[in-house]
Amino acid sequence: MSSTLLIVAACLAIASFLQGLTGFGFGLTAMGLLPLWLPVRDAQTLCTMVGVVVTSMNIAVARKHFRAQGTLPLLLGSCVGVPLGYQFRTLIPENSVRPWLGAAICLMVVWDVVGRRFRKAPAGDADAPTATATAIGVFSGWLTGAFNIGGPPLVAYLYSRPWPVHRVVAVLSAIFLASGLVRLAVIVADGRIAEPLLTATAVSLLPVLAGIAIGQRCLSRTSPDLLRAAVSVVLFGLGLAFLLSSPGPG
Repeated sequence: MSSTLLIVAACLAIASFLQGLTGFGFGLTAMGLLPLWLPVRDAQTLCTMVGVVVTSMNIAVARKHFRAQGTLPLLLGSCVGVPLGYQFRTLIPENSVRPWLGAAICLMVVWDVVGRRFRKAPAGDADAPTATATAIGVFSGWLTGAFNIGGPPLVAYLYSRPWPVHRVVAVLSAIFLASGLVRLAVIVADGRIAEPLLTATAVSLLPVLAGIAIGQRCLSRTSPDLLRAAVSVVLFGLGLAFLLSSPGPG
């Protein structure tokens, strides 16, 4: 087994640990780490394949807390946005993908940090108007389709709702699973599922499962805010490095 395969599995395990600890962050963390070892296109495909497994586990655990009210516009918008983002990604020259990805990671880290400030503020009972919620879903799906980092817009909005945290996690998991399945379908139709990526997915499954389980067990013993602050600093640095890097193969 190659050292790169082991490193990739470790990166996905770290992303899964953060997902288990905080309920989100898999895509952003994975896309911050995987391009250090893989071409961006392969990293995105692998992130999608493993992400479907991660979100399936999350929704299986949190399904009893799911409520459809206020969710449908976000979910449908996200599914619509995925192919739009994927199409945008195909328009970017391969030698410019890393700077685009770096800029997107930096923006999403900032959005996540700013969103946390709003999530701590009291919120009213009313959900956003349907058009606004749909637009948030489309933007999240667009980011998922283009760069696999569609979480922060949804997280910032849903954590501002006066909902129990378990319901928020269940809704996030449902939307991430739906958009991930749409992206996976688009990738399959595009012929991007190669044997090495299937091998990497298979090798990563046990570390990913372990990462989620350990993250969930550490939830009561660790400050998720402190950990996410440290991760945000690292991801912002990686995003900045991608942004400022010389154009190269994507």
